[in-house]
Amino acid sequence: MGINFKTEVSQQAGNSTFDPLPEGRYIVKVEDANAKTSKTGKEMIEVTFSVTDGPHRNRKVWTNFITEGSSLPYLYRALKAMECTVADKDDVEIADIIKDMVGKSCSVFVEVRVDENSGRSSNTIKNYSPATESQASIFANAAERPAKKGMFE
Repeated sequence: MGINFKTEVSQQAGNSTFDPLPEGRYIVKVEDANAKTSKTGKEMIEVTFSVTDGPHRNRKVWTNFITEGSSLPYLYRALKAMECTVADKDDVEIADIIKDMVGKSCSVFVEVRVDENSGRSSNTIKNYSPATESQASIFANAAERPAKKGMFE
């Protein structure tokens, strides 16, 4: 039996998208995390989040946390938002951080950025807060965020 691309691809295209999530606040869960080495040779944690509710449920958003230097506060804030116990400990191994964060939820503010070289749009996470905040306050805060000015404004 042959492959019918017209039927199969058009049916599956409606079930997934590679477009970035619209800018806004989402409740997400850490689906996966892995230790990696960055292009600059620094240790990092590569994290896959999955949106847990709303019209974008099950969509993915990714981020990397460098585990040293001036980047460490970003990881700390994310761990605190996820209510990870390792955030309050000393001398924590990366494997223990990963183990603690997988399966945890938090609220994130996602922005859309455009790569200057390729012109492709992608998401970047700009803020982490506990998922225990009420949805009303989360979306109120997102609405209060000042609009970004365009390049020509």
